[in-house]
Amino acid sequence: MWIRRGSRRVLLDALGANGGASQSGTKEIQALPQDEPQRDEVFLIWEFDPGSQRTLPGLVIVPNGELKDLLAWVSTFAPGFLPLTAFTRVLDLRAARTFWKLAHPMLGESESCCAGLILGEVISQAPERIEPTSLSPLGCASTLSYCMASALF
Repeated sequence: MWIRRGSRRVLLDALGANGGASQSGTKEIQALPQDEPQRDEVFLIWEFDPGSQRTLPGLVIVPNGELKDLLAWVSTFAPGFLPLTAFTRVLDLRAARTFWKLAHPMLGESESCCAGLILGEVISQAPERIEPTSLSPLGCASTLSYCMASALF
């Protein structure tokens, strides 16, 4: 995981509202910082290095009790990203600590079996002969097999 800590302007930078400033100042972490963000400060967290690809943070952490204030602030200064929660998760520090985990879900040896089952279901439910290159992620994600495989991890 990668984190960038700073003022709310750092959030505007990450959203591209300030001209898309670089993501310098990010560092790799293994756990959440122990100290709470100060008022008007945020922690932006990415799963992968934001310097290698231009992506929005997956998680924005705000001080406890400041969630509504931050969302109101974003609606004023970054109206193109409304609602912000449609683009990224926004949590206060207390909730983030409750749900924090770094383990990536793994199906292990059954991963290829699950993938074959999902693809087989998509192909068998097609009304006519289907080319494998025309399979969509949405079609795969809407199968019962996908739902069951997701429940395994």
